[in-house]
Amino acid sequence: MSKPVKPKPQPTDRERFDAVFAGLMSAGVAYTFDLRGATGVREDRWHDYTRTAERCHTDLWVGEHVGHVDDGGARWGQDGVLLVAIRPLPWKDATWVPVGQLWWSFNHEHPEVAELLVLLFREQGIDARWSGDDGDCVIVDLETVRGPVLATRPHSRARQPEIAARI
Repeated sequence: MSKPVKPKPQPTDRERFDAVFAGLMSAGVAYTFDLRGATGVREDRWHDYTRTAERCHTDLWVGEHVGHVDDGGARWGQDGVLLVAIRPLPWKDATWVPVGQLWWSFNHEHPEVAELLVLLFREQGIDARWSGDDGDCVIVDLETVRGPVLATRPHSRARQPEIAARI
């Protein structure tokens, strides 16, 4: 009698993101994934993304700030799940919940970067989409791999603290 085969464990959010980041780097795309959170000022995010691209000597870039800086941003949970801090009132403690969606910015002069980002996330079993409109973000839906959770909106106070910018 043979032993039952153990099912292969599903990759964590962090493992899937690491694979996406490796794909971006191998394609020469600079990325910023900032878990400190967004300030709510669009120009702050844009400057982070373009500074990263300049340091990497490229104009190909993507970026996302997860959560809001005032709430505590985001972090990786011990189980590899991407968590975001939700703080309903400034004096209340944050509650950490799984991130539902991320809205990635990219250099709209290079739509092929958006297409690559969609492809890389889909290869990891994560739903990603871009409308093709140069004013839209790439939407990455983590609920496809974990089931329904709080769906975060871009630059809302309900989104994401580690910074990793490299090529």
